[in-house]
Amino acid sequence: MNMMIKNFPEELQLLRSLCQTHQLRLDLSDDRRALLVGQGFAISITVDREGVRYWYVDAAKPPILTQYALDFYVVRKRKATSDSNPVFSNNSDRVRYELRQACYDLEEYAVDVLAGNRNWTKDYEFGTTNPEGDYRNGVLETIWQNEPSH
Repeated sequence: MNMMIKNFPEELQLLRSLCQTHQLRLDLSDDRRALLVGQGFAISITVDREGVRYWYVDAAKPPILTQYALDFYVVRKRKATSDSNPVFSNNSDRVRYELRQACYDLEEYAVDVLAGNRNWTKDYEFGTTNPEGDYRNGVLETIWQNEPSH
């Protein structure tokens, strides 16, 4: 099975529910990525053979985007306990599990982030990146579509 986000329909429904609860827009225009888009930010959830990763992409100072490793922050700074390390028979099962876990962790430990609050970045201890090229342009365009002034 190709590692495309659309190949996980039950988990996509969890993402849709998360977006509905937090007034975010779900963008699935990329086969390997779901963007949960709010005012001036997006949460990028990617899938590939290595698993699931999620980042917070801050567009508060366009045209510069700042990307935070949100999964590291949530799991290492906010989660009180670590998950067990289940064994999976294949990568698809592992990605499915990690997508479900990402939805749970965001809902349980990052409600302020989902609401667009940026105060947590003061407590962020991991490296950031500044996306460039097609990825940057696509994410920025998607975020701007959610802005009232654009």
